[in-house]
Formats: sequence, structure tokens, C-alpha cells
Amino acid sequence: MATAVFNTTDHNTIPRIDGDVDDRHGWGFALLLATTATLFVRPADLVPALDNWPIYQFLIVACMIVSARACLNQISNAKLIERPVTASLLVLLVAVAVSHLSHGFLWAARMSTYEVGKLIALYALITGLVNTPARLEFFVRWLTITITTMATLVLLDHFGILSIAALESIQDRGVVQDGTAEQVERIRGTGIFQDPNDLGLILVTGLVFCASFLTKPRTGLVRYGWLIPAAVLMSALALTHSRGALLSLICAISTGLCYFRGGKLSVLALPALSLMALAFSSRMSDVNAIHEGTGQDRIQIWSDSMGVWRQYPLFGLGEGLIVDEIGVVTHNSFLHCFAELGFFGGTAFVACFLAAGIGLWSWRRRRENRPADPMPINEPTDAIRHRTQTHGQQSPLTFGPGRSRQTGDLTCDRMDTVDDSVIEHARVCGFLFAALMGCIAAMLTISRQFVAPTYLILGLVAAAVNIPLDATPQGKPVDLRIGNRFLIVSLLAGAASLLVFYVTIRLLVRW
Repeated sequence: MATAVFNTTDHNTIPRIDGDVDDRHGWGFALLLATTATLFVRPADLVPALDNWPIYQFLIVACMIVSARACLNQISNAKLIERPVTASLLVLLVAVAVSHLSHGFLWAARMSTYEVGKLIALYALITGLVNTPARLEFFVRWLTITITTMATLVLLDHFGILSIAALESIQDRGVVQDGTAEQVERIRGTGIFQDPNDLGLILVTGLVFCASFLTKPRTGLVRYGWLIPAAVLMSALALTHSRGALLSLICAISTGLCYFRGGKLSVLALPALSLMALAFSSRMSDVNAIHEGTGQDRIQIWSDSMGVWRQYPLFGLGEGLIVDEIGVVTHNSFLHCFAELGFFGGTAFVACFLAAGIGLWSWRRRRENRPADPMPINEPTDAIRHRTQTHGQQSPLTFGPGRSRQTGDLTCDRMDTVDDSVIEHARVCGFLFAALMGCIAAMLTISRQFVAPTYLILGLVAAAVNIPLDATPQGKPVDLRIGNRFLIVSLLAGAASLLVFYVTIRLLVRW
């Protein structure tokens, strides 16, 4: 009589999900949490006496010292080949220096490289320390809480419950009627979020994270507690009166639907998502601004920036010099990079987001293409024996150094746990994909190519893509490597970006 035989060798041992990480004692991760908290809730804005205290700089330097090993591991040759986001950022750093060196500006090259290097250091800390699924979930939760805290302070100041000088609202142009622009009051955040558009972008990110916790399976009624921060974030978003933030929200929802439910539902949902604009202020939903008002102003600025790129097509005008040339920033992060850093730097910047998006999307394929369990958990022993007899061969299933399923195999339970972890990680990657797409949409309307939140989101995405869950093909980091194919795709993406910007400008600009 044939029986099911299971391989008991130790070749396929499944490692611990949270094993073998740098920063074992957690000091670096704790300092990273404190560093990111000061980005959103700047202590000096709440306590003016701390204005001259470099709290953020002290925390990030301390974090880098404690986590030097984790940071240096990100730039090893083997890691760079497998992590195109990191490699693209290093190329971007080189492009920043070359943009000035090509004009002979040595001092400007040194200062710009130093400033951008600090942002990449934040990215390296996140990718080096957020290196397990548990840390990823905790870090996302921490970001959501700190963003909600900032939004709460902003709302309390707006309604007169608190008085914080740094959070004073600003007056801006609203809807243009009969040639006259209305004035609207727009809230702003602390620290680097003094611009309402910046605040709106990060509020959308917080809303996406709230949605991830609201939809997390097997969390019971506790998950509905996330409706409270979601309501706070949505209220603050409405008061920013930011069209870019509304565009970011619509893009995040539609791409999230595409990740989880497919492209057809995403396309069908677009009309309904457009109606969502009616729930916000007339300024946010004013489509006519493309032809007159701030929207048309930005398209004209895009045209000026495109002219700058034509003058310096390869290495650009020089990082940080566009304002000296045309008087304002480009209000488009990608076109801004092309104008200041040329095709070399602009393509590197596009490649960062391209690699991040491809990496997250690959987890969607893993979620959909999980191999079926050849032996269901609840399958009776007689059924197993019958199936083995029918095929006349041993079961090919290997469990590793444990006992078989019908004898109470603990290794089998671990495999089920790993499989669940892959599904859960793919779900988290879906919400990170929505947040990334929302960020890209907003960056098409503002120049935020060299600010901390951009690299925080890139770091979070890169960390999620590269977290190894187990030793099986479904749990290994995404197979996205630096090579000829990635280089060609990046060059094509850079050229396509310039072409899209050129066509958009030609169709919409009104002089």
C-alpha cells in the first residue's frame, strides 16, 4: 500500500520572518521614529524658545551614528544591483553635482550635493531600519499618528481653540469670476508644511494609511477606531483648498482600486471620483483654473521651464537656479528636475519613481499568482492516502525538518503563516502604491523634488519592496535589478515625460 512520504531533510528550512536584522536592540529605529516625528510636529513651532535648537539635525545624526551598519549596507555593490531605487537616487546625487560642475560652479556643486545628500541619508535610514514586516507596519502606523497630530493642531488653531503663530492661515486667490479672484483662507502645517499644497499632499498620504488599517483583516471592531483620524485628516484636507491635493486623492483612490480590483473598476470609478470634488470647496473643484487663474499661471511657468531645458538639455541649468532664471519655481517636480539637472538628472529622478512603482506592482502579481496549496489544511488523512495511491507516486510536497500534516506538523503551520504574511504584505504594498501614485500626481503641480517627505515616501516604498518574508520564491524581494533593460526603460520614461510635458504645454498654454 502506497503512503505519502515527506522529505525530512533540512534543505528548505523556513527562516524566522523577523530574523537577522541590523539594529537588533532597536535604538536606531527608535531614533528614526523621533526624527520623522519632528518633521511633522516641529517642536520650535509649538515652543518658540526651541527655535535655535537643531533638534531634527541632532536626531538624524544620532540615528546615523547608531545605524551606520544599516546605512552602509544599502550602498554595497550587491545591494545596489538589486535595488534600483537606491541606485537611481545615487545617480541623481551625481547629477546634482554635475549640473553645477558643467558650468564651473564648484562651491554651488558642494553645497547642493551636501543638501541633497542629507535627504538621501533619510532615505537610507528608512530602508536600512524598516527591514521587517513588523517594523513596516509600526512605522506606517507611527506616520499616520504624527500626521494626524499635526492636522489636529492645525484644526484647533483654525477654530480658535489654540493659538499657534506658526499655524496662522494665509489668504490666497480662489475662484475667478468676472475677471475678479475671490479670496480664500487656507490652512497650513508646521515646519516644512507651511505651504497648504505641501500639507494637502501629506494629508492624502495619511488618509491612504488610515484606509489600510480600516481594511486590515482579522482586527475586529478595533479597526473602526481609525475612522477618527480619517475624519480629522479629511477635514483638514478640505480647508487647504488645494487642487493638487484633490488630484492626489482622486489618483490615490483610482490606483488603489486598480491594484486591488483591476483596471476596469478603476476606470469605471473615475466619474464617481470626479463627483467627489463637489464635496470640497469651489476653489478645489474649479476646472476653469486651467484656462485662467493659478492653473494657467503654472502652465505658463512650465513653458518657461521647458525653454530653460532647451538651453541646457544634457546637464541642466544647475540645481536651485531656476528661480534666478525665471523668477519662480516650476510647480512641477519632474519638469523642474529636467530644467535644473538636464536629461541626465531628470531621467534619474523619473527612474526613482518608476522603479518604486514597478516594485510595488510586482507584489500585486504575487498576490494574484500564489500557488495553490497542493494539500489543503483540513484535508482528511484518508483523502491524502487515496490521492497518493491514485497517482502511484510520492507527494512532491516538502515541509522541511518537521512532521507531516496528518501528524500535527508544526512546520506546516509555519508555512501557512508565511503564506498569510505574503498576502498581508501584498495588501500593504497596495496601499503604499496608492500613496506613491497620489504623491506623483501632486508633484506634477508643485516643485517638491528635494524635500524630506518625498524621500520619506520613497524610502518607505523601497523598504516595503525589499523586505524578505521567507525563503520561498513568493516571499523573496522583487526581482528588479539594474541592467540594460532597466536602463532602456528609464531612458524611454524620461523621454516620454518630456514629450508629455511638451504636448500638454502646447495644448493648454494661453499667452
